[in-house]
Amino acid sequence: MLDPGELSTFECKLHPFTTRAGVPGDGTCWIHGILYGVSSEYRKASLKVQKEMAYELRRKITDNLDYETFLSLRIEDRFISQDNCYRKYIRGDETDSKVCFEAFKAFIARPSQYLGPETTELIGDLLDIDIYTVREDLEVQPIPSTAFKTRRSVILLHLGNHYEPVGIGKDLGDKHPKFFFSPDDPLIAGMRKRQIDGWKTYKKIREDPSKSGEKKE
Repeated sequence: MLDPGELSTFECKLHPFTTRAGVPGDGTCWIHGILYGVSSEYRKASLKVQKEMAYELRRKITDNLDYETFLSLRIEDRFISQDNCYRKYIRGDETDSKVCFEAFKAFIARPSQYLGPETTELIGDLLDIDIYTVREDLEVQPIPSTAFKTRRSVILLHLGNHYEPVGIGKDLGDKHPKFFFSPDDPLIAGMRKRQIDGWKTYKKIREDPSKSGEKKE
């Protein structure tokens, strides 16, 4: 985990000159990473202002979330409103979807609450961007909503319970790497294909675990 504002190159098979940037690890790192990619104002701001911008985006997400949208939200291949594990996470053993909807809004609005891919669709549509996430092994995480859209994009590196934005430079010494990508950027085109392929594989494995390639005991 890097300090906020710190840049570090790292080895990545997606591009030879890949950089990650440090963002605050305050429970809102997912949003900090997105804002770092899309906003030059955010990148130039003080840490205090960066946190204010991130919390403001959390409030906007909450204000723009209605019940029908909540019912359509997915995490991986499951609807959040119907996922028992997720429902328990935000509201104990509560099963009423209306109650879960209000709990989910409170969950998003709480500044210290860890957020992640469950808000991909909400933030993507609010900012009109695609959000790609790569794991520590640098494989693209399959998220169904963004795999089939072609918008300007950000890339986030998933580091356990933390996210950092990913950029590319002109060379290893580039002090101003690019963190916001056009839809036709070769890197994004490649990631889009990997995500679509990864999502298809993920669905097959969910439908038939024997196709995972793992040997059974």
